[in-house]
Amino acid sequence: MKEDKRKTCIRPVPKNKLSKEEYQSVLNTVSRPEFADLPPYSHDLNSQENLWNRLD
Repeated sequence: MKEDKRKTCIRPVPKNKLSKEEYQSVLNTVSRPEFADLPPYSHDLNSQENLWNRLD
């Protein structure tokens, strides 16, 4: 049986990868106290609209 080479292959960086600054901004936002009680993802559209309104 041959070795699995998927682990060692060189993969291109995704074009939509966040920069370090963007990534840190996301972490800072989701770490704010007003978002601490929210689930990681909500299917409720009204909750999502309220979330975006909080950020403004």
